[in-house]
Amino acid sequence: MELRHHTQLGTADRPTGRARIRAAGPGACGRSHHRPVAGQAGVGLVESLVAVALLSTVVLALASGMLSLLGTSRANAQTQKLEAAVTAWTESLKVVPYVECATPADYDLANPPAGWTAPTGGTATVTAVEHWQPDAAGFGTFGSACTTDAGAQRLTVRVATDDAERTAQVVVRRPVDGVGP
Repeated sequence: MELRHHTQLGTADRPTGRARIRAAGPGACGRSHHRPVAGQAGVGLVESLVAVALLSTVVLALASGMLSLLGTSRANAQTQKLEAAVTAWTESLKVVPYVECATPADYDLANPPAGWTAPTGGTATVTAVEHWQPDAAGFGTFGSACTTDAGAQRLTVRVATDDAERTAQVVVRRPVDGVGP
């Protein structure tokens, strides 16, 4: 059995770092040139391009979703604003002085009657007035002709806000003496 001088267990058969460099073949600078294994050239570039394409798709989908959400939110806010304006105008028309056999011009909301203040938010015009026509059976219908005023009128109101409009109907009644305001 032969003992080697200054060897450690398991290192005697391995070449040192310098030996490996020389075995690979030194370049002009004295360093070894690492050559990729055949078939692996450009894999890093392809992986990067695939990652960028996937990330771009995800970002585009998120941006599209956010724009859709903003559009829906804006439309919802506009609808709520219009509904509030319609409600305010139709409720305020219930206290406008009653006009016998009225026409739309009698309810000129641009020149409101004294003591009546128009609600804020949008503008309104009365586009039609229908008069209650009772029948013999105790029922009736609203019609455009006014032969005798039965004490109720259905007003069709067009309310417009910044960029939307809506029509609504409200029934106004002739006040009964001694009842109500």
